[in-house]
Amino acid sequence: MGKIYALSVGINDYSPAVGKLRGCLNDVEAVKAHVKDMFKERLCLETLTDGEATRANIIKLFRSHLGKAGADDVVLFHYSGHGARCKAAKEFRRFYPDGWDEGLVCYDSREGGGFDLADKELAVLLAEIAANDPHIAVLLDCCHSGSATRSAED
Repeated sequence: MGKIYALSVGINDYSPAVGKLRGCLNDVEAVKAHVKDMFKERLCLETLTDGEATRANIIKLFRSHLGKAGADDVVLFHYSGHGARCKAAKEFRRFYPDGWDEGLVCYDSREGGGFDLADKELAVLLAEIAANDPHIAVLLDCCHSGSATRSAED
């Protein structure tokens, strides 16, 4: 049996413009306790909470931590925070006729020059990991998460 590479992200402390949440850090702690109990020494867990959960840090740990997983391993990505929708770029509208993109609102997404982690970017990150053939599980506790991994193989 291989290792379990897990990344758990929780954000309560969003700016007032975004709106603070209350249960996301509890969710990270619950996931952490559960996977530690289940997988013990097989577990390689990283967490990002509040100010650590920047867009750059999430992408970095996807590649540097979850990207270590191989064919006998399992990848678990857990996100608890705000999700969002925005109008899709015209280049994507033929693939998504409803005209909307979904994304994860990172800690710094709404700061000057920042932006959400789009569902299409999440699909690319998951495809990079999938190239090494691990089992992949994604847990998204946020609004607008329904299509975040749908058709990831596309």
